[in-house]
Amino acid sequence: MTKVSPVELHSIEKARQNLERTTVISVTVSKHLYLTSLPGVSKDRGIIRQLFVDRQNFGIYDKNQFIELADPTLDVVRSRLIQYMDSRSARGDILIFYFSGHGCVVGANDFGFCLADSMLGMEESGILPLSVLSFRSVIQTLATADIHPVFIIDACFSGAVVKAAGLDISVSMQDDLHTYVTGSYGLLCSSSSETLSVGSNSGSAFTQALFSVISEGLSDKQQRHWPFITLSGVATPLRERLERDGVPLSRCYSGPQLPEVPIARNISFRPSKERFSPYMKRIVSYLWNNGSVREVIVDDLGRLVGKGAYGNHSKLSLKPWGLLEDGTKPKTRRLTRKGKLFAQGQRSIPRLIMKDPVSWEWIPAADTDRIKITDIKDRYGKPQKK
Repeated sequence: MTKVSPVELHSIEKARQNLERTTVISVTVSKHLYLTSLPGVSKDRGIIRQLFVDRQNFGIYDKNQFIELADPTLDVVRSRLIQYMDSRSARGDILIFYFSGHGCVVGANDFGFCLADSMLGMEESGILPLSVLSFRSVIQTLATADIHPVFIIDACFSGAVVKAAGLDISVSMQDDLHTYVTGSYGLLCSSSSETLSVGSNSGSAFTQALFSVISEGLSDKQQRHWPFITLSGVATPLRERLERDGVPLSRCYSGPQLPEVPIARNISFRPSKERFSPYMKRIVSYLWNNGSVREVIVDDLGRLVGKGAYGNHSKLSLKPWGLLEDGTKPKTRRLTRKGKLFAQGQRSIPRLIMKDPVSWEWIPAADTDRIKITDIKDRYGKPQKK
C-alpha cells in the first residue's frame, strides 16, 4: 500500500517558489533621540539577521533579499519603503516587515512604529502622531502594488495593528473582508493591543522565543514534512513557548488569500536522500560492458540487469551523480562521459545525495564520502561501507 504524505507536494513547491519573490525589511530601533532607549533591541537585530540570512543554519534568503535598517529615522524608513515599491517589476511580491522597538497606539485604532526621531507631545502626554510611521499608511502604500505584506512586530501594543488592518477578531477570519489588502496579509504580533512586551538588555522575550522555536525546528506530525517554517506553522509553537516562559502571548493572523510564506528552514525536516547501491553499480557495469559500451532499452533493464534497475535507473541521472542519460533512440539509456570515467574507476562521486529543501536540487549530503566504483561490492560480496 502506498504511503500518503500528510503534506501535498504542490503546496511545498508553491512555498519554495515564493522565496524568489520575497523581500525582508528589518527595522530595529534601540537608540532614540527623545524616547527611552532599548538596549536589548540591538541584540534582536543580530537575531533577526541570523533568522533570515544565516544559510549555514536555518536562513533561507540571500543577502540581497534582506534590507536592514538599524536605528533609522522616520524619513529613512519611508524612503526605503517607497524605494522598495518602485523597484517592483511585477505584482504579487511578498514583503516580510520585521520591526523591533517602541510601538504606540495612534488615534482610536491605528498602530505607530516609533523610529529614532519619534517625539513625545507637550508634558510627555503621548507620542506625536506625525513623528511615527502609521501602520495603516504602510499597508495602504503596499496595497497599491498588490504586495502581500507579512508583519512581524515585536513592540508594545503591537496587537493594535489588528484593529488598524480593519480586522474584527471576534468574527471568523475567513468571513473578514479587509479594506486594504483583501485578505492577503500576515500578522505576527508580540502582544495584544493593551499589553506591554517584555524585554531586557539581552533582547526581547518575543524575538528570543521565535529564535528558539526556529532553531529547534518543527517536528510534529504535520510540520516535520515541511522543509520550511512558515508564518502559520510557527504560530502555535511560538505561543506555547511564550506561555511556558510566562510572558505576554503573541497574536497571529493570516488572511485567507495569503500564500504560504517561508520564514526559515525547518531543521527537523528530513530531505529525500539517495545512496549509491550495488544494483546501481550493476547498471553502470552492464552499460560499460568492459569498454564495449551499450545502449539499452529501458523496458529491458530489469531483465538484463536485475531487480531494481528498471524502476530506479533514472536516479543515476541526478546531480551530482550524472552517470546516465537518454540514448540516441527512443526509450533507451546510456552512460554519460562522466559515467564512462566512473565505470573505469577514474572518477569519484558522492556516496549519498540529498534534495536541497531551498533550491530543490540534488546536492551531496553533508559529511558524505566520495567513492569509486571499486568501493561498491555486489550484494553478496563484502559489506558496503556506511
